[in-house]
Amino acid sequence: MAGNVWTMEPGAIIGVHSWYDDDDKKGATEYPRHAYEHKMFREYTKRMRGSEDFYWFTIRAAPAEGMHTMTVEEIARYGILTQ
Repeated sequence: MAGNVWTMEPGAIIGVHSWYDDDDKKGATEYPRHAYEHKMFREYTKRMRGSEDFYWFTIRAAPAEGMHTMTVEEIARYGILTQ
């Protein structure tokens, strides 16, 4: 998520997924929205992308052990590409 320029080569895919806390044995979606466990991710996403929306999308898109391939529409909606 860091950097100023985000590009995508033809044929590339962008995959996203949730996270899992091995200590608590819980996935991200098992914590309440304002739980401390989300704080670092929410703040980082907001700082890098201007909004928390992309973070919430990623944790709902696929479980930690899975992967969701973003659609062209999702890439546009979350402003993933800068060029």
